[in-house]
Amino acid sequence: PAAYGKRAWCAALSAEAQAAAWRAAWLAIDADGHADAAALLCGAFAYARDETATAMEIADALAMRIDAGDRPFLLVLDNADRLIDARAHAIVECLMRHPPAHLRLLLASRGQHGIALGDAPARGVVLAIGRAELGLSDAHVQGFLDRAGVSFDAREVAALNRFVEGWPAALRLLARQPDQLAAMVRERQWDALARCLMPLVDPPVDALPASAAQLLRRCAVAPRLD
Repeated sequence: PAAYGKRAWCAALSAEAQAAAWRAAWLAIDADGHADAAALLCGAFAYARDETATAMEIADALAMRIDAGDRPFLLVLDNADRLIDARAHAIVECLMRHPPAHLRLLLASRGQHGIALGDAPARGVVLAIGRAELGLSDAHVQGFLDRAGVSFDAREVAALNRFVEGWPAALRLLARQPDQLAAMVRERQWDALARCLMPLVDPPVDALPASAAQLLRRCAVAPRLD
């Protein structure tokens, strides 16, 4: 979901890379998917794209640029699941077939990005970080609640974190009414807590086409958010 900390984590990693004198570029895919993302991708490496070149030829040219330096090159491809430019897809996939030694590629997305990574995962050179890794731990939740003035014991903190599944945005929203939150958790009023999260859940559902929204409501498998 939104506000899980994906972009903040990417930004922190990018800042650390630049502080370590790595080369870095950030390519954010807009909601429209960037019809000509291939041009943006080439621009990230200061490469003037040849319209007649194949995806493999462009990937080879980018690989040479990446490995020409003596420092790692971090490329952040944010919202990779929105990438609709088939040519950009092909260029990235060609790069991953024989990854340049200095390339550090970060694909950030809320859903499946659809970019084939070749045998990179099997070779152990891919690190997948998902909701479980980005989500708050019980210790983080306890610290946040302490600062918000909500007093919970360890068992109550664990129960609340199981409910929100480590989702920072959900915890921030619930903590706006600390007395109500404390009462609901102690009474295990999870359905009532779920209704408090509707400001986070409703907008994405409302943005769906009518047929898709109806299907989601009929087939939802998460009762707390149904």
